[in-house]
Formats: sequence, C-alpha cells, structure tokens
Amino acid sequence: MIKEIYLGAGPFHGTEKYFSLVKGIIKTEVGYIDKTEIVHLKFDENKILLSDILDLFYDIINPIEIKEEKYKSIIYYTTDKEVITSSLKQLQEKYKEKITIEVKEFSKFIKASEENQQYITKNPFAYCHIPRDKIRKAKTFQKNKPAFSFLNEYVTKSKGTEPPFINAYWDLYQDGIYVDIETGKALFSSTSKYNSGYGWPSFYSVLNEQEIYIKIDYSYGMMREEVLSTSSNNHLGYRFNNGPIDKGGKRYSINSASIKFIPKEELQTKGYKKYLKLFK
Repeated sequence: MIKEIYLGAGPFHGTEKYFSLVKGIIKTEVGYIDKTEIVHLKFDENKILLSDILDLFYDIINPIEIKEEKYKSIIYYTTDKEVITSSLKQLQEKYKEKITIEVKEFSKFIKASEENQQYITKNPFAYCHIPRDKIRKAKTFQKNKPAFSFLNEYVTKSKGTEPPFINAYWDLYQDGIYVDIETGKALFSSTSKYNSGYGWPSFYSVLNEQEIYIKIDYSYGMMREEVLSTSSNNHLGYRFNNGPIDKGGKRYSINSASIKFIPKEELQTKGYKKYLKLFK
C-alpha cells in the first residue's frame, strides 16, 4: 500500500536528499506548509514502515530544540496518527526535556519550484545540512533490518492468517514473553496465555497497552477488531469478545508468525530484565 507523510526537518534540500536514498520511499518532493520548509514523502508500506521513517526523521533533528518557523521540526499526517503518537511517546522517554516536535493534520502543501526539486542530486557540490554518516545510514537502513520469511511477510504486511494448530506457538505454555517479530517490543506474556481451542496463540490481556492498537477491519464482509503493533504497524491478529469472562472477556487471537517468544531464562540477557517479576 502506498502512503504519504509530510516532514519538516530543517532545510528541505538536505532532508529531501536524505530520504530519497531510503529503500521503500518511492517519491520525494519539497515545498511549504504555511511558512515551513517541508518534504513530502510517498512510501511503499510493504517495503518500509512509517515507524521506520519516523526513526530516520528523529535521527536528523534535535527533538528538544526550538527552531525558527522556517526550519522547525514538524510532522503533518494524513493517516496513521496512532503510530505517530506512540512513536513520539517512545521518543519522549529518552529525554528529560519536553520534545518540541509538532504534529498536525495535513493542510495545504505548496510545491516548490522545479529548480528546488532534487536540488542536491542535480547539484552534488551544494550544501547539505545532514552529516555524511547520516546519509550513509539512510543508504543502508533497509539492509540492516531483519529478513522475514514468506509467512512472516504474508501475515504482518498483507494481513494474512496462518493455519490453525500447526503454527509455532498455539500450544506453547512455557514461561516467557512474546515480542514484535520486527521491533522486539514486548506485547504479550505467557501469564495471560490460555488454550482457547481455536488453534492460534490466545491471550486475555496485553502486556503493554501502548504497544498495541485496535483498528476496525471491514474486509470479507465482516466487522472485526484488528490487532496491530504500534511500533511496527504490523498486523498481529484480531480481538474477539469470547475470552474468559473472569479475565475481562477478551480474546486476542494472534498469529505466531507476527511474534517471537523470549523464554523466562533469556529475559535478562536479551534486555527484558524488567519482565522477570511476572514469574516470581
């Protein structure tokens, strides 16, 4: 699916050059929204996620710096506000000071002159405010991401469903947590996993509410609550209202191909030490 985002990250010539090098971003153009220099990005969600683009964006700005109107740090969104909000919350956790990135719904974009489009590509000796090491990172960003199998891609990117009863975790009840297969964010715990009888991993609650969001899905003539990962925007499965009544009545039916299990014995060595308290 082709999506778009509008970003202000300083002089638009350098910002445009930086993002044009990222695999999965299929079109860039520069212009203005109000008085701010903006880069308009179109990207293929099957090749790069909005959360990845935002991480790249944060890498070329100072999130706590107040800048003049022309070069301020700002995100204009058309969709996926939930992903942006969650991403900024995670970013804020890294700073004591309040981050200054503005977020607004998209308004009128005025495209700059043709001379300004791909300016640094056409003028390779022109000034670029983004350091060379950041430029190199943009070029190699996708190469450093973990490879997915066909099933992983089918489930997480194409909203597919794996077969019941023959997937990796449907009958696993070992102590540990389940994380996003792409970002490693903790999503579910074995302490809320139960045998629903449907053949997919089932949980009656979420480990980290901020790492999950629900979206109404009307595909196949049905109305379902789709479960997605906030950090990766990956499809995880669906939420139903036929879970254990004494646990709230919810059933999160999750595809094994969208998650990875971290056993209790490996939580500390793999950076999930804080979750050990779940199993005491």
